Amino acid sequence: MMKQALSVFCGELRLSVGYGLGPALICPRCGSDYLHSGAVKVYDREEDAAETSVTTVNHGLAATHVVESSKAGNPSSRRQGIAVAFECEECEGPLELLIAQHKGGTFVTWRYAPRQPPRAVIDTLELAVSGDRKVR
Repeated sequence: MMKQALSVFCGELRLSVGYGLGPALICPRCGSDYLHSGAVKVYDREEDAAETSVTTVNHGLAATHVVESSKAGNPSSRRQGIAVAFECEECEGPLELLIAQHKGGTFVTWRYAPRQPPRAVIDTLELAVSGDRKVR
């Protein structure tokens, strides 16, 4: 099936258009739409509560733990949240699609580490900053 270049932008959330099943999520790190979903975490927290109940569903198994809210990883700083893990075929590192409730609004965004440049680029930049002209 031919990909279309058209994307819908919603903050960091981008969707490709034209796959027949509906829009496809686009990797925020590299722009690929070859994403695979994984574990789903549901964060259940009463407003500003000290503890959060975290339920993780992965490979047909579910586990629930109660953790200190400040250490839970909840996408919402005050209430409920959901995190869906993704892996991209085109770049490395984990991605999470987040849904968070805050002050009556529901927000969707990504949590991920930025793409790292190749080591050769980093070495070149370090040389340029240091002024060292020696060949390594």
